[in-house]
Amino acid sequence: MDFIILIAMVLAVLGGMLLLRRKGEPLPKKLLREYYLILILGIIVSLLLYIAYALKGQSQGGWVVALSSFFGVLGTCMTGRLLFARSQHDRKSVKGKTLLAGGLTVLWLVLVYGFFSIWNIAALIPGLMFGYAFGVALVALLIRARLGVAEKDKMVNHHVQLIEYASVLTTVLVAALALNPSSFFSLRAAGLLLFASLITVALSHEHFSLRGAFIVSVLGFIGVVAFRQIGSWPVLVGIATFFVLVLLGIYYSSSKYRVVRTVVRLAKEIPYATLWTLEGVFACTLLFIIAVFLSNSLAIKSALSGWFGISLALTGMVGLGSYILSRIDQAGDKLKSIFLAFAGAGASLLVFAVIRGKAAVNLAKVEVVLAVLLGFALVLFWAWLSSQLAVRTHKLESTESCLRMVGKRAIASVALTFIGVAIVAAVTRAESLAGFVAGLFAGGFVFGLWGVFTGTAIGDAWRERSGIPVLVLAAALLALILVPLVV
Repeated sequence: MDFIILIAMVLAVLGGMLLLRRKGEPLPKKLLREYYLILILGIIVSLLLYIAYALKGQSQGGWVVALSSFFGVLGTCMTGRLLFARSQHDRKSVKGKTLLAGGLTVLWLVLVYGFFSIWNIAALIPGLMFGYAFGVALVALLIRARLGVAEKDKMVNHHVQLIEYASVLTTVLVAALALNPSSFFSLRAAGLLLFASLITVALSHEHFSLRGAFIVSVLGFIGVVAFRQIGSWPVLVGIATFFVLVLLGIYYSSSKYRVVRTVVRLAKEIPYATLWTLEGVFACTLLFIIAVFLSNSLAIKSALSGWFGISLALTGMVGLGSYILSRIDQAGDKLKSIFLAFAGAGASLLVFAVIRGKAAVNLAKVEVVLAVLLGFALVLFWAWLSSQLAVRTHKLESTESCLRMVGKRAIASVALTFIGVAIVAAVTRAESLAGFVAGLFAGGFVFGLWGVFTGTAIGDAWRERSGIPVLVLAAALLALILVPLVV
């Protein structure tokens, strides 16, 4: 059965490389050097993590987290640099980059897991893998903060979204491994769904269609059922969630339907017209609640952990994301942002589940409630910082000029946010950190989706590209790997 993962990865990587065989116009050198700078920043962050552990007398845990975080940064930078080397933005190149990003994401994860397993340190595997996931999320956050402000460069924005997708997929798979170390079904399911996406992406047109979304869902459904194992039902819930999310995304982001037409009509008359988009957030919240309830119940009936079932459902949903990310039309661009916001929030909920396993959460304690509010406040703080970057660059035409304007400020924004997480970790206990991550999830889910729905309705690119989902993910993972220092 493990050959499913290998076959899916190989086919995705080879298919992506074949579609990328044509090279477009060379990118500016400043952009091509971007990942070298991020690699250096990642090494610095990894060293700081080691120092933090060493100061607490946990040098062994420090090198484990630092080394795995470095591997996450290195693998993602290599993937990003490879994708940047092909600057063509036609339909074949977009499909190729999407398949390549999905295949390499799973490939790096399997290689790192196998590398550390050889050392027979299975007890350290969860910490190792979450350090790796943090490294991937760190690269995604930095690239979003530094390059995501370019409103008019579709090629760069698609590139950033692929790196964000890599961070979400990595976190979901790592969380599934941590919640049930004896089961590799999440990886097998990801391989099956990647194969379904490969077939659909290769055969479909570049424009988004409900027919294509339905086909990829059906192929994923057939693949999971054909290779049925214990735990397959939650994955099927995730596949169904993916298709329903597509339907909701179309309804709440297209001018063909009631909500967007109302927002556009009232935008010039009523300052609060964008509050109409909260209906879309409410609908997505109901969808998330139903998916969590069903996957939890089905997992328990299958003699599995409820949280592991939720991780399988998110694997089913995220595994089909390659289809959406391979679309290059306006409808596809809107759905990419909605999908990443929804999936990123779900991944952060899994991080909360892992922390909760280390320390019980008691909302009767004032410090836990305050930590929840701090997590919520951190999301607002990032939204304010990213809005300042957008204001400075909204009139600039090229990505290179945007990078020149806000490059250092973007790094400072990320640093300030991480300092906030470190301060919370320094003054609280593990259960308070769990509450902090719960606040991140709630704030990221509400404000991430509301910003995306509002942006798609009124044409505000910053709201679609604020980076809230990947910020929530990176902050939650950082809080998780700091838990051993505060237990």
